[in-house]
Amino acid sequence: MTHLSPDVLIIGGGINGICIARELAFRGVSVCVVEQSDLCSGASSASSKLLHGGIRYLEHGNLALVADACRERYFWVRNAPHIVSIQPFYIPVYARDIRKPWMVRIGLALYEWLSLGRRIGHNRMIDIDQAIRIEPSLNTTDLVGVAEYFDGKMDDSRLGIECAMQARSLGASFLTYSQVTAIDRHRKLVTVSSGSVERIITPKVILNTTGPWANLIAGRVHPSGGPIVQPTKGVHITTKPIVSSHALLISAQSDNRVIFVIPHDSYSLIGTTDTLYTGDPSHVQPTAEDIRYLINEVRRVSTVPLGVTDIYSAYAGLRPLAASQADSPAKMSRDHRLVAHGDQFYSMVGGKYTTCRSMAEEAAKVILSELRMPWFGSTKDLPLPPTVSFESTPVELRDEWISTVVQDQFVSTLDDVMRRRSQLFFTKGNGDDVAESIAARLAEALGRDSDWMDDQVATYRQKIAAMRSVIEAAF
Repeated sequence: MTHLSPDVLIIGGGINGICIARELAFRGVSVCVVEQSDLCSGASSASSKLLHGGIRYLEHGNLALVADACRERYFWVRNAPHIVSIQPFYIPVYARDIRKPWMVRIGLALYEWLSLGRRIGHNRMIDIDQAIRIEPSLNTTDLVGVAEYFDGKMDDSRLGIECAMQARSLGASFLTYSQVTAIDRHRKLVTVSSGSVERIITPKVILNTTGPWANLIAGRVHPSGGPIVQPTKGVHITTKPIVSSHALLISAQSDNRVIFVIPHDSYSLIGTTDTLYTGDPSHVQPTAEDIRYLINEVRRVSTVPLGVTDIYSAYAGLRPLAASQADSPAKMSRDHRLVAHGDQFYSMVGGKYTTCRSMAEEAAKVILSELRMPWFGSTKDLPLPPTVSFESTPVELRDEWISTVVQDQFVSTLDDVMRRRSQLFFTKGNGDDVAESIAARLAEALGRDSDWMDDQVATYRQKIAAMRSVIEAAF
């Protein structure tokens, strides 16, 4: 049995836990992050892959949240240009849309004003003919206006992994595929199992950043406490290219939600849904109804036909929103909350991916105060060292790339590579043609045998087959 005594133990290796570890390690705090699966394997790799101000939150009056997100968006564009790019958007407005052109015009002016000198493009209403020349697949029937604005686009899992790598370079440690099996809050003793290896961790401060699992972890420490998170499910699909240079923000006719259609190198990303979820967070999946909803709304604004073979992938994630009395997911706040349970045990819940750095900074200030350690510096000016993507690596060098990610990027399984160290899962065919060769190289790099390799490929293909059956049921 191994014993560890970090200043801080963070339970949960999503983007929030990773960024808090980075903030603490940056200031000399010893910190250990424990994650039950791969880093960023939950909601942090199931997002819309945007670093955005949150234009849709304006109509709910969340001006402070939008201002913070616009500010943080600027920092990410500046500090991680290799994985965060400026994405132009069109907002097509149709006669039956609840959001009329004048409302969109006012919203865009406010959105730009809230950027407070850190805008990344000029928001404006544009001529419909100009929009059609750039995105000719836009449906012009009943189209009464088009607006243009700019936001950030990113690779969510890669950004999280690079933040973790930077945190590790600053002194943080990470235990992936490791389960917290017991917590003794009074003795500050946490038992963690990593396969056959058991560790006893005795930190000074414990932080719960497990997202949709936060109620479970907090309940172990404070059984009489109520829920601190209310997860909502968001579903996305990837399809054959629908748009080329400009993403779309559209108003759903069925429920007035905002849906994005975002161009990527070889596919378009469409999402998201927003429904309450009360099931096991480990088993969240898209349904045929979710997929049908997205397809039907996109068909209304695009002339590009979408058949069953045009849907490349579908995935679901859970937003770990702070528990509230709101009567619908759309009205639930996206603000974050740092919950103090007593005995130096905290939970961070809610928030947006875009604001993960400022959320982490807030949590780190509280933790450093607990530790009686000084606060200094800021990560808002800290560049993120780039990694090389699978897609940009020449075919003849991909064996070497796999060896590198095993060594440097916390990789343990084939799924880690297919879904979170590359874009293969989201593309046509889901990378099935290279799954066996990647698994073989992974087995060699990890010291595994052929049975392990075969099991990894079979497991991945089973997941893809199950996903395809749900997609087919949507038609």
